[in-house]
Amino acid sequence: MREILVIHHTHTDIGYTHDQPIVWELNRQFIDDMLDEIDRTQDWDPISQPIWTCEVTETLRHWLRTAGLTQIDRFKRAVAACRMSSG
Repeated sequence: MREILVIHHTHTDIGYTHDQPIVWELNRQFIDDMLDEIDRTQDWDPISQPIWTCEVTETLRHWLRTAGLTQIDRFKRAVAACRMSSG
């Protein structure tokens, strides 16, 4: 086996599954959690390191509006390391 794909799924019809403020908070937390996972696995063999994609532009835009500079820098580093993408 060469590759395992784990698909994280969020329902992106904002307001369909939960009230909008709850969905925004959940999606914000998903990005923060993935940044933590990227940091936690930075010393793993590159082929074993998780890579995550922010699939929905507005989710990322909301996160960027609410994230602090430290979190945004972490995101930029993850993108530069090819561990995070925006689609």
